[in-house]
Amino acid sequence: MRRRGVLAALAASMGGMASLPTGTLATTQDSLGVNITETSSPVTGGEYLQVVVSVGNGATYEVTNTLELLDSSDTLLDSREVTLPGEATEIVTLGYVTYETQSDVTFPITVRSAGDADSTDVTVNAIDPDAGLGVSIAETLDPVTGGDYLEVQVSVGNYEPHEVTDTIQLLDSSDTVLDSREMTLYGESTKYTALGWETYPVTSTVEFPVTVRSSEDRDSEQVTVYGTG
Repeated sequence: MRRRGVLAALAASMGGMASLPTGTLATTQDSLGVNITETSSPVTGGEYLQVVVSVGNGATYEVTNTLELLDSSDTLLDSREVTLPGEATEIVTLGYVTYETQSDVTFPITVRSAGDADSTDVTVNAIDPDAGLGVSIAETLDPVTGGDYLEVQVSVGNYEPHEVTDTIQLLDSSDTVLDSREMTLYGESTKYTALGWETYPVTSTVEFPVTVRSSEDRDSEQVTVYGTG
């Protein structure tokens, strides 16, 4: 749903303005006209919501206004001062980081200048509370001699827009947990961590797979432990 300033009277009273797009002229003297042309909706809670605005100056002289992005309760989400020469238009981008939500919500946002406003509905989708972290073995510090510590370096990624907490486990070929670590990552971020264990003394050299596992991802790689016999 949109509400737009009434521009027809102004266009008729000032020469050369009737051909400009509706919603891009000022509705009052010294006001820029605003028209929301595009949004990045829908987004997931925690993501940045972008609002693209066509801004127009219907006067023959330069006009400066502060454009405001507001939610349905008139809370200020973003603002920008814009100066346009006479009878000029410009594209401006406003936006804000949305709040995390447990359910999908749709609500109106408004862009407002000194004397004009335009509104449109946007949707913020619920976050996934069961989201896990992605894991990938970056490097194994093998070979080692039996009884020595074997370290596994792991790249851990959060591909959700919101914060995620997960437990990262290091497993041997029989799925025995050798080491584990709880990690919390901000939305769309990556971090490295190191897991490892003291290998068992062996008389002959052995090769076997180790696995790094999260709640929704896993990665494996062969390691070598030298025998001591």
